[in-house]
Amino acid sequence: MNGKQLFNKHISRLRWEGVLRSLFLGLAVGFAVVFVVTALLILLSVYEKMWIVLVAGASAFVLSVPVAYFVFYRPNVLAAARRLDQTGLEERVITMMELANDQSIMASLQRRDATATLQKVSTKAIKIAFPVALAIACAICLVPATATTTYYALVSNGSVGPVIPLPPEETFQIVYDVHEDGGGEILDEPIQEVIRGDDGVTVEAVPMEGYAFDSWSDGFSDPIRQETNVQDNLYVVARFIPVGDGMEGDGEPGENEGEGSKPPPESDASEPSEKPSHQGSGKYDPANQIINGQIFYGDVFLEYYEQAMKELAENTTMSDELREIIKAYFDILYRENDTGEGSGTTPPNP
Repeated sequence: MNGKQLFNKHISRLRWEGVLRSLFLGLAVGFAVVFVVTALLILLSVYEKMWIVLVAGASAFVLSVPVAYFVFYRPNVLAAARRLDQTGLEERVITMMELANDQSIMASLQRRDATATLQKVSTKAIKIAFPVALAIACAICLVPATATTTYYALVSNGSVGPVIPLPPEETFQIVYDVHEDGGGEILDEPIQEVIRGDDGVTVEAVPMEGYAFDSWSDGFSDPIRQETNVQDNLYVVARFIPVGDGMEGDGEPGENEGEGSKPPPESDASEPSEKPSHQGSGKYDPANQIINGQIFYGDVFLEYYEQAMKELAENTTMSDELREIIKAYFDILYRENDTGEGSGTTPPNP
């Protein structure tokens, strides 16, 4: 029996081990491909295409088995020699292979001794090793492949509905600002990020000294506000107006010319001790026309009236309609009060 025939019987036994390893590796690759293809179809919401998954997995298995065998697990003489030495030949076979081209006497004696020993070794001396690592890898790939394939099949036949991912939470910005004229500030959080449908934080428009809150730019009149069930971006401005000494129109008669004047406020006059009766003619009792109990209203009204008519005439920014309304108001006062000579008549136009 020559050396080639001597190793061939052992190589034939190792081929079964190589085929087994190739099968397990092919299964692992096939399961991995099934998982990847199924997951991709689910992400793309492409259902009722199970044939794609089956074809992809089977193709990967069929192609990977021969590639794995011929590239990684195909046995040769050197592999058989190593496995034979593992049976207890103490490296006689592998040494024989290494000294195959050595024609020295020692090498020839070693080859003859190894060949004689190898002829006595049974073909069953080499045991087929089970590929534990490949089997574990195959099982690991099988679990996700089975899960995704089962879910895909259930969705395809209508047993369950597809998992629809929740849309990302949409947020809106709420901005509370102060009018460019100033006069106050916004307390708490003037700039807010609110998720759609949620409520914003309560804010308050606080005026500075000498100012009062007027309204928001969207018409809301309460200085304290909170946005509820937010569905869009919002930008609102708080308006403040000056009060007290800073208000236009305040001051003594004759000031702020061109802006119009008002008659003395009724709150400045002291009320008489007795409430006057309202006469049928529409005029009040003259006793009610006394200022501070001493000054007769009619003595000073004409001065205020003339001053008001002068400012109306000099005001070029006031509309004619507003001018007529103010003049009519003073004319009524002129006719309804006892102002001395000419009272009760229509005053001349200024």
